[in-house]
Amino acid sequence: MKYLYILQQALVWLLMIFWIYQLIIGFCSLVKIKDKPLIINKKHKFMAIIPAHNEEVVIRSLINSLKEQDYPKELYDIYVIADNCTDKTASIAKETGAIVYERFDEKHKTKGYALNWFLDKKIKENADYDAFCVFDADNIVDKNFLNAMNKKLCQGESVVQGYKDIKNPTDSWISAGYALFYWTQHKFYHLARYNCGLSPLMNGTGFMVKFDLIKETGWNTKTLTEDIEFSLINIAKGNKLRMGNRCYCI
Repeated sequence: MKYLYILQQALVWLLMIFWIYQLIIGFCSLVKIKDKPLIINKKHKFMAIIPAHNEEVVIRSLINSLKEQDYPKELYDIYVIADNCTDKTASIAKETGAIVYERFDEKHKTKGYALNWFLDKKIKENADYDAFCVFDADNIVDKNFLNAMNKKLCQGESVVQGYKDIKNPTDSWISAGYALFYWTQHKFYHLARYNCGLSPLMNGTGFMVKFDLIKETGWNTKTLTEDIEFSLINIAKGNKLRMGNRCYCI
């Protein structure tokens, strides 16, 4: 019993230290810091990538929001990876103005495999893009998103997580719960860690990656949580993740 008590107390202290640490980091969200200076001043070229599996209901709205970006149209292309689709996702995406790549692989169906497959093609083509942004098919993107990501590239950042919000926080208790989660996460986790000079984890959508960063290894994630896996790989390499502008999610 004595050893169980010691183990219990050790766990209590470990949890207490962890939450004190999180509390201290959280308070840093209240601190305003000076914006980083621009290292270069240019307009970068982007790929907007949408991995989509049977998303015919929502894909058109996302593509239209990307087409309405307040950014030079010749400096970004919209790609849809129609991944093992059995509906009209590919045809609707083409009609709406996206460049569509259709992929069929019964053994490898996750988003990570789709991204690796697509980006490997672009690496082999030596495509002339500076960076790529990844979105879930049910997103709607703020018109200033690419401008914000371009600014982060000009400041020398390589991986940037966009701000996620929700359009309908008052529609139901479910949407309200999502809204509270996003607001709390971005205020007391992402912003707090950004102010401390620390890296947050990517959230799976609305993020930007410098294209050069993956040219040697490809996307190359293996797990279902490809966003966290990619985040940890790059943090281990010393590539800091930063916060960007808004990516609205329905």
